[in-house]
Amino acid sequence: MVIRVLLMAAQNEKAQKTIKWILLIIIVCIMILLSCIEAIFSFSDSDLLDMFGSEESYASIREAVEEYGYYFNNGSGEDIIYGDWSNTDAINPEAFKRLMGEATKYIGRVYVWGGSTPATGFDCSGFVCWSYTKSGVYNLPRTTAQEIYNKCVKLPREKAVAGDLVFFTKTYPTSSPVTHIGIYVGNGRMLHCGDPIGYASIDTAYWQQHFYSFGRLP
Repeated sequence: MVIRVLLMAAQNEKAQKTIKWILLIIIVCIMILLSCIEAIFSFSDSDLLDMFGSEESYASIREAVEEYGYYFNNGSGEDIIYGDWSNTDAINPEAFKRLMGEATKYIGRVYVWGGSTPATGFDCSGFVCWSYTKSGVYNLPRTTAQEIYNKCVKLPREKAVAGDLVFFTKTYPTSSPVTHIGIYVGNGRMLHCGDPIGYASIDTAYWQQHFYSFGRLP
């Protein structure tokens, strides 16, 4: 409406062109401003460490950001929004024992794409769904690694404990960001359906390259 009034008020072609250029410049400036705002709030961890200059300053800023649910870039091109894990309990030691009692039965089994039972064999998400459900720890019907991730409260690594889940990306070509899942057992290790099912360090070059996030079932 304001633009229309201005154009009607301009009685000659030169004035109209001048007003159009002014409006175009204003629009460009707004777009640049919005891009700058987005960049400010999507720093990676290394960017923040460089910015604040010390581990102490960086740690205090990150702690405050995580507490209130803001995000950090996980290095994979996606921004992980950490949830309020303080209201989501980790599984207790007894439940973790039951979970491992079920999951470790299948160590050494080969990977089977689409597998979801001991009879068919397992893929990564089938193994997790079966282990959590059959152990009685959490009712997790058969689904994909991406869908399990969508159910979870997202965690930074320092908040992850044994019994949480660890997610990975780009382990095979697909449109879904999350492509692999494992059961975190603590101390930088997971039990997952690789080929075969077994324990693995998440700190190897391969898994660090594909790391996506930790998660906790609500």
